[in-house]
Amino acid sequence: MTYKETFTNENKFREAYICLANFVVDNKWIGGCHATTAILYIIAKRLGIDAVPCIGEVVYPNADLTPFD
Repeated sequence: MTYKETFTNENKFREAYICLANFVVDNKWIGGCHATTAILYIIAKRLGIDAVPCIGEVVYPNADLTPFD
């Protein structure tokens, strides 16, 4: 992949990220972490961008909260 192709694909990915972020906010899509990660991963791979999804839980030390993802 050439530098120009990479730059173009990164711009396409950036645009997809912005569109997805707007969708999440506009639709108050709370709790869509796994789904949005999957969507962005698929878009990145289709654009030839090396991507590794990272999904997990957040835990606050010394807090009386249950873990959430």
